[in-house]
Amino acid sequence: MINKSFAGLHGLELDRVNGNLMSGSALKDLIQEADVIIHLAAAISIRGRKDRAILEINVSGTRKLLDLVRQNSMQRFIHFSSIHAL
Repeated sequence: MINKSFAGLHGLELDRVNGNLMSGSALKDLIQEADVIIHLAAAISIRGRKDRAILEINVSGTRKLLDLVRQNSMQRFIHFSSIHAL
């Protein structure tokens, strides 16, 4: 199930940003001004399929984002995941 409601974020002081974890240059531009990253992106397989795309997005994509966080000396990186992302 994908929940596309952002009602729970109403009233919080934050900027929601959509991006592609596989595009390092686009990610760099997206996080340029951020103090904190809350990483919620993932590809999942409910049926247990472990194909290459799922691993690329969830492992390599997250690694790219973490590398950028380190390079930009960001204060915090918060990562949420799911058992279905493994």
